[in-house]
Amino acid sequence: MNPPQREIMSLMKTLIVTPFHLVSVSRIFHMFEEVVMGQKLRW
Repeated sequence: MNPPQREIMSLMKTLIVTPFHLVSVSRIFHMFEEVVMGQKLRW
């Protein structure tokens, strides 16, 4: 595999993985937010 092709593959992988990573991060953050809000409501 020549370097340019490997670079393109790496870039493609990054483009494919990044949205999923962002979605999971936002989902975790949302869950954390819900837990915090739940704690506030309980008190």
